[in-house]
Amino acid sequence: MLKSFLLFFFVSITVILNAQTIRFNKRSIKDGLTQSSILTLLEDEKGFIWAGTQDGLNRYDGYHFKTFKNRIDDKNSLSNSFINTIKQDKNSYQIWIGTQNGGLNRFDPKSSTFYTFPKDNILSKIDVQQLAIDNNGSVWFTTQNNGLFHYWPSNEKLEKYNTSNGFPFNKLNQIFIKGDDIWIEIGRHTSELQSRGHLVC
Repeated sequence: MLKSFLLFFFVSITVILNAQTIRFNKRSIKDGLTQSSILTLLEDEKGFIWAGTQDGLNRYDGYHFKTFKNRIDDKNSLSNSFINTIKQDKNSYQIWIGTQNGGLNRFDPKSSTFYTFPKDNILSKIDVQQLAIDNNGSVWFTTQNNGLFHYWPSNEKLEKYNTSNGFPFNKLNQIFIKGDDIWIEIGRHTSELQSRGHLVC
């Protein structure tokens, strides 16, 4: 099994305060969702709900789905339709997408265009497991077998941390940022990569 599913179908919840009840409204393939197994969810700054599946990225406006997939004849489409993770930069509002065997993608809401990073590199084919964005707008992402990467969009600088340069692990899972520290889940264990670059297990 590749990973645990967050949801088995897309559900919106309406809370009716005066009646103290919760109403579930199901959204499925019949409503335009590309697949019923959702791997990751994001609510952007405009209130759109983004749902990543094994067969495309879906944006829900409360009424309809708009879908995005990899298209061989379109260089501005997703690099891969298998979506593992989605995060939004709260400063630039750019949306970053981690794909299965398609590397890292950025979606520009203004132009509705996807960009793949890094370009023309073996990393464009890796499996991005999870990603996080720090206060400077740089992107950290974990991979299935290639360790941890740190990418600066402003100058396209890329740093890697894996067993080839002294980092103790290649297979990584969850990642989140707290202050200047990067927390990484490695199997059943959580390690802290501090701002000075040291790993604390």
